[in-house]
This record gives sequence, structure tokens and C-alpha cells, in this order.
Amino acid sequence: MAVDVRRPSINSLTWLALALAELGDFSAALGAGEEAVRLSELHDTPFGLFHGCTGLGSAQLMKGDVDSALSTLLRAVTVAQASDLPLLANAAQAFAGYAYLHAGNLDEARARLERATEYNDSTGFMTFQSMSLVYRSEAHLRSGELEKAMAAAERAAQMTFEYRQHAYHAWALWMLGEVSAHSAHLNTEAAEAHYRESIRSATELGMRPLVAHCHLGLGKLYRRTGQREQAQEHLNTATTMYREMGMRFWLEQTEKEMAELR
Repeated sequence: MAVDVRRPSINSLTWLALALAELGDFSAALGAGEEAVRLSELHDTPFGLFHGCTGLGSAQLMKGDVDSALSTLLRAVTVAQASDLPLLANAAQAFAGYAYLHAGNLDEARARLERATEYNDSTGFMTFQSMSLVYRSEAHLRSGELEKAMAAAERAAQMTFEYRQHAYHAWALWMLGEVSAHSAHLNTEAAEAHYRESIRSATELGMRPLVAHCHLGLGKLYRRTGQREQAQEHLNTATTMYREMGMRFWLEQTEKEMAELR
């Protein structure tokens, strides 16, 4: 039987897109994701199309191209559901839920992320569960559900530590910092420690977008606690990094924080 060599190529491009996005090389990440989608469309492989859309959509989302990401990730959900791939459809639902979160639709985001993480628990499919929990934690945090946000973040941190998912662990540490820094749940010492540990891990792995997010978090934390000089330093770092990586969505948020210092 002939071996279809296209699927491994598409899958490789998908994982390449994901890895490059984590490194902040969005031009290359988007190029890899777009090529994966193009190949899957050319050769009519639904399995490949799912992976291509997931890789491309995730890269778009990390860069902050929220509308494009949501459209691409919802396409991944549709393809997986139509192809009777429930585990993959659920993974795409988590990514789509996070896109809805950044689009400002908290109800849709929380609903999709709750379903996704509960489905993973029921099936034992843990490949993307830790990041799904990070996403769910952020959705709870934005909805003011602080206890749920902390519980999801702590579970993500524990899971990624046990499974040695070093990159995902850095994201879980960032999320713990975000929850600890919330004005209604403020623990300055814990937030600072989590952000700095995330920076250390992310720097070792070359995860520049996450490093920038941590500097933004520290800048916001120090602004709230009246430490203007430290806030300025970290917001300047975040601004520079976001600008260098072309992460305009996040750059605009950082500029708003900078304006609050004036």
C-alpha cells in the first residue's frame, strides 16, 4: 500500500507553526500554518486541514490577530466534527474558546473552555488539558470568578510540573501571577514570584511572547502598588518586545497602561 507522504508534511508544518509562534517569529509561524492549510486543501485531507487550521489559528491568536484566529479555529472545529474526530474537535474548541475570550465574548469563551476541560477529564485525553486549564483560568479571572481561576491555574501548574511540560508550565506560572495580581485577590509577593519564575523558564526556552506578557503583568502590578519606577521599566520592556514581534493587539494594551502612569 502506498504511503501518503503529505500528512506528515502537514503535521510537521503545524507543529512548526506552533513552535515558531511560541518563539515570537510570527512571520515564519504564519507562513508554516498557511502552507499546511494550502497543502491540506490541495490534497483534500480533512485530518490535515484540521491540523493546518489549528496551527495557523493558534499562531494568529498568539500574535493577537483575534478575528482571523477565531475564524480559522472555528473552521478547525467544523472540520474535526464533520470528520468524526471528537478528541481533536474538543482540542480546537479550547483554542476557539480562548479566541472568544480575547474577542470579548466572555460567556461563549467560558462555556467552551469548561466543556473542553471537562471532556478531557472524562476521556483521559491530557495532551492539551494543561493549556486548556490556563485558558479556562483566564476566562474565570475576567469573569470575576477568582476561586475558580486560582483552582484552574494551580491544577495546570501541578499537571505541567508532573508531566514535565516545561513550556506549558511557564504559561501556568504566568497565569498564577495574573490571578495573584488581581485587584480583588491581590498578593503582591506571590504575583511577583510567579511572574519572575515564568520569565526565567520562558527565557530559557526562548518564549519571547510569554516573557513580554510577564513584563506587562509586572508593570500593571507595580503601577497598582504605586511603584512607578519599576512599573515604567517593565512596561517599557513589554512595549519594546511587542513592537519587535509585531504583536499590535498586546502593544495597544501596554500603551494604555503606560498612559495610566502619566
